[in-house]
Amino acid sequence: MLLKEYYFQVEKALSDLGLDVQACRGKNSGEWEFNFGNANILIDVYQKDEQVYFQALALIYELELNNFELFNELLEYNHSFIDIFFTKYKNLIFLKTSSLFNDLTGRSLVNRLKRLAIFADNMKEIINKKYTFNNEKQKILSLVKEMIKAIETKNYFALSSLCNKDIGLSPLLQKLCNMANLSERDRRIMEVFFRDISFEKDVSLFTHEGKRYAHITLYLNKVKYDLFLVEYQKKWFLFNLVENKS
Repeated sequence: MLLKEYYFQVEKALSDLGLDVQACRGKNSGEWEFNFGNANILIDVYQKDEQVYFQALALIYELELNNFELFNELLEYNHSFIDIFFTKYKNLIFLKTSSLFNDLTGRSLVNRLKRLAIFADNMKEIINKKYTFNNEKQKILSLVKEMIKAIETKNYFALSSLCNKDIGLSPLLQKLCNMANLSERDRRIMEVFFRDISFEKDVSLFTHEGKRYAHITLYLNKVKYDLFLVEYQKKWFLFNLVENKS
C-alpha cells in the first residue's frame, strides 16, 4: 500500500471527528495537528524498515527539575491506560499512542485519536496544576537557601552570581551584596541576623488582589520571621521580611 493511502485513512479519521482536514495538515506530508481543549495533538505517519507506523502525541508538561513523585504518578496512570501512555523526551512529558498502521482499522484509529485528545486535555490541566505549583515552591525555597548560605559564609561572590543569573529576588540580593559598604555596626547587625537559620515546613503560595505571593517562615538567630515574595513578570522579588511575634 502506498503511503498516500495511509494518509487518506488518517484524514478520513480526522473528518469523522468533525475536524477540518485541510486546516489539520502540517507542513510536511504525513503530518497533521489539531487542538482539543488545552491539548495540541500532533500526528505522524512514517515508514521505517519497510513498515508503516502511526503515532500521535500531545505535550503535557515541561520539566524544570527531575521529579520522582511525578514520574511515579505517570507510571501509575500508564498501568491503567489502554493504547495510550506517558513518555519522556529530554525535559518534555508527552501523552502518546503509537502502532503499526496495519494493526489499525478505521474505527480504532478514530477511537485512539479521540481517547488521546480527551485524556491529554484532562491530564495537561491536572499535571500542570499540581506540579507547576510544587516546582515553584521548590525553586523559591532553593533560592532562599542558597542566598542564606552565601550570607552565612560571607561569600559575596556567590551573592553577586545569584544577582547576575537574573533569577529574581534581585532587590534583596542586591541589598545584601552591598553589605561590604555598610558601616561596621550595620554589618555586625546583619551578620548576627542571618547567622542561625532554619526553615519551618514549606513554601506557601497565595493570591491577593490579583498578585501572587510566596510566604516562607524562617528562624534567624532563633527568632521567627516571615519572608514574603511577590511575583512580577514571572520573577519573584522580596516583598517584606517581618518578625513573627505570634
